[in-house]
Amino acid sequence: MHSVSPPAGRHLIAVAVALAALSPVAHAGAPAPRPNPEPIVVKVDDGFHWGDAGIGAAAGVGAALIAAGGLVLVRGADRLAAQESNHRKEQR
Repeated sequence: MHSVSPPAGRHLIAVAVALAALSPVAHAGAPAPRPNPEPIVVKVDDGFHWGDAGIGAAAGVGAALIAAGGLVLVRGADRLAAQESNHRKEQR
């Protein structure tokens, strides 16, 4: 039996997949492109929405306060643990 080395096998698989993707059978179910497609009309809302900006700013400030509070709690717990550790060392 003839064995195919792994790199050659990979190349063979890549070529087979590329040929299958380019074959007309692969595109048989695809709709034909329209010669003159209709233009897409996009309606843009006018003006700046201050309410949405306020909600975003409030959410940002709230997230910053939560992060600062968590940092204070973590550092406070570290300081408390360090003080208890030093107090125990002094009692010995």
